[in-house]
Amino acid sequence: MPPYAALEPVPGVLRLGSMFILDLDSGANGIRGVSSTLRSAPWAPLLVVTRASATDPEVLRELDDVPGTPAFLVRRPDEGHSLAALAQHAVCSRRPADPEQVAAYVASRLRRPSIAMPMTIAMSAPPRGLARVAFGVRWLAGRLSSLGDLDASEWRDVFHLATGAGNLRLSSTQASQRMGLDLWTLRRRLQHLAGATSDQYREYAGWEWFVESVLRTHCGVTPREGESQAPPPGRQGHLKRGD
Repeated sequence: MPPYAALEPVPGVLRLGSMFILDLDSGANGIRGVSSTLRSAPWAPLLVVTRASATDPEVLRELDDVPGTPAFLVRRPDEGHSLAALAQHAVCSRRPADPEQVAAYVASRLRRPSIAMPMTIAMSAPPRGLARVAFGVRWLAGRLSSLGDLDASEWRDVFHLATGAGNLRLSSTQASQRMGLDLWTLRRRLQHLAGATSDQYREYAGWEWFVESVLRTHCGVTPREGESQAPPPGRQGHLKRGD
């Protein structure tokens, strides 16, 4: 869990910002239940760790049902860095999410498979380009309005903000410049879309937690019973209640 200073046993409920680390060297027995755990908490990125350059295909096949795109980390036995120190970098180094992947996450969490295509269109649209989408603005607006109170341009912002989430190498100012925004506007959009602070935006691993928080803020998705809402130790700000 943030701030990723140490490894902890997997809790009963994975909080937003958590990452799930799976040590493949423990063998097939170590991955039993991983798929079901992560299907119930798809906002937690999976990091697969091994000390071998290759692993048993049978073990990897056990991961077929895991949602999202796992990150992989091959460690040498003599490597001096702690796993906790390497984990966030490994998750951040995954291939960047594309509009189809983020749209699929939204459709899955809302249990609305038919929304994947219009969501992909909204997230793929260039700035000021929504008027030229193939199906028209009114059709798109009608489909998206059934999900919550965000319009197509705001879903586009969700996608672009999600692709930059969890990047500790960027300062808040650099993150805002990357988005073509001033820092005040970035902070306002993070708060409006996800109820998140700029520190959480940089420090929480992966993009999944950000999209999940948007769904909880605007689309009626509720956290699992028992999920802690407290901010991580040593961090300022908080996700709004219910996020």
